[in-house]
Amino acid sequence: MIVAARATLRLLSKEIGVEISGVEGGTSSGGGDGSHSSITDLIKDMGPEMTPVERPDVSFKDVKGIAEIREQLEQVVDMVHGNRDKYELMGVKAPRGILLSGPPGCGKTLIGQAIAGECELPFYFVPSSQVNGKYVGQGAKKLAKIFEQAKTHEEGAIIFFDEIDAIGGKRETDKVNHFSRLTINKLLNEMDGFKTSDKIVIIGSTNFPDVLDEALTRSGRFDLKLHVPRPSEADRKELLKYYLDKVASTGYIDIDTFAKMSVGMVGADFKNIVNVAAQLCTQADKELVDDDDLMKAAKRVSLGLAQLERMKDQQPLDLKVQAYRCAAEIIVAKKVNDRRKFASVTIVPRNNK
Repeated sequence: MIVAARATLRLLSKEIGVEISGVEGGTSSGGGDGSHSSITDLIKDMGPEMTPVERPDVSFKDVKGIAEIREQLEQVVDMVHGNRDKYELMGVKAPRGILLSGPPGCGKTLIGQAIAGECELPFYFVPSSQVNGKYVGQGAKKLAKIFEQAKTHEEGAIIFFDEIDAIGGKRETDKVNHFSRLTINKLLNEMDGFKTSDKIVIIGSTNFPDVLDEALTRSGRFDLKLHVPRPSEADRKELLKYYLDKVASTGYIDIDTFAKMSVGMVGADFKNIVNVAAQLCTQADKELVDDDDLMKAAKRVSLGLAQLERMKDQQPLDLKVQAYRCAAEIIVAKKVNDRRKFASVTIVPRNNK
């Protein structure tokens, strides 16, 4: 049994191009079921080759709310695509890797697509959670195929690893998890194996940059590290205008007030809120989205649906006490110059709270 396992590991090591220590000697014995050929077939059937999006229909015009980061990325595009020869004459090397970190919904994937669209390069989108499989070496084999395909494009290519922490987490030192390190080792080898003629840019996104292996995040692999923050008030205004322009809306929506009360929301939240507002407008047989639709949509997205039936189970006196308490909190906040902004006050329960 052990001898057969060693033979299998040797075969995997040869197929994925990664050395597996502790595998020596022995030949396959017993079974008589053609285990070698079945393993080979398994490796060949690890999944179809990825087809790149030849040019994503996304540009920096679609990336809103991150003006400072967008300016840095435009410089990267200039080095990679716009004036690459000029930079190379000066001895400047374009970044080989860009690491995007930040809260969910801030637009990291959109940024990767925009870079590919601006550079007019093939774009490989790789969900990192789908790289590893249940068989040893499967993830490393997939990575080898992805990089092999990307290198066939003479003009270059962009490989985007979504949630790269799924394969690039810190490596364990214990022998029990030894084989779980094959994938990240292969990724490190591939990122180090670029030739000067290879015009491949790696973009990784993560919500947890602290868990990434230090060997992966060092300069030479990820040369540029950008944190995509939650949008500021000015950014929230820009996001709201962008998404409201995509629906039929009145020209009198108070964007300034809504931007002030939406602290902590990200681009994905605004996209969802405007979409829900358009739904409410349509259901009410109205033609244009207005302030009321937007406010209702914001409450539904952030707090959930109003549940009036739950209030029927409470005594009128209890509801009255709750109302007095909420009113008192607002009065005290105004008296002590509390900076919080109160758009509305209610005691109606919602399903998210």
